[in-house]
Amino acid sequence: MRYSNKSMDNNFAIAKERIENLLDLYGGDSDMFARTLRKERIPHLSFSQVNTVEFCEYRYFLQYIEMKKLDPIPDYFTKGRLMHNLIAESYEDLQKSSNNGRQPLEYRVAGKVFGDNKRHIINAYTLHRANLWDSIEIIGVEHPFVLPVDAELPPMVGVIDLVLKQNGCYVLVDHKTGRNFYPYDELQVAIYAKYILSEFEGETCRLFYDHYRWVNNLDRIRKPAFQRTEVTADLKNWNTYLQRILTAYGIIKNLKEGMTPTRYGQCFRCPYRNNC
Repeated sequence: MRYSNKSMDNNFAIAKERIENLLDLYGGDSDMFARTLRKERIPHLSFSQVNTVEFCEYRYFLQYIEMKKLDPIPDYFTKGRLMHNLIAESYEDLQKSSNNGRQPLEYRVAGKVFGDNKRHIINAYTLHRANLWDSIEIIGVEHPFVLPVDAELPPMVGVIDLVLKQNGCYVLVDHKTGRNFYPYDELQVAIYAKYILSEFEGETCRLFYDHYRWVNNLDRIRKPAFQRTEVTADLKNWNTYLQRILTAYGIIKNLKEGMTPTRYGQCFRCPYRNNC
């Protein structure tokens, strides 16, 4: 089904209003916000959707259209989510000047990860505590947002891991975990920067990746297990980033309308390879 530009504008404006209502309703609870978006199938886009459909149409089909659950859930998903939660709790405690009576780390990870995976989490958390952003104002932790980017596109949503402010400059931090450090994607950086500069007009912002590498023993590593990298995207080239989003959305729209998804042959990198 094809829509007129006016009809699309109206549909996406309604979607943006519904998303803004969810942001108000859940008060920054990014998990509940994301679950409700999926459950109610409110039209939206995200960097993850764009990145996923570029990686493999069939993975997008399984993850976002059929909404298949991973079975089994890969260890790196469990570890990554747990590490994000632990980091978020650290900054929430700093924001409130309280640890809310939290249990020691050993108790907080008990029953969730085991063996090497548990050592990975404990070592990464040790590095996190040694590299905290401190002496800086914490604006938001796991901060969800909505951003209209084009009349022909649903509103863009996302969650910024950490929003800080120092000397009048916003500092955005994205936490990454994995066996190795890997390059950043300018599109994600551009979306975050565009949101901050549209939400807080006239402000400046800097963006960083805090990347944690999984290691078994911090005393026996040959290369760093933590890396803080400032990342950039030139918003003067926004039209280039926008074209990438438009192209991905064209494929997504076709998939939703029944187009047969293509497999791109990168199954070894895909968490859905056992469900494919």
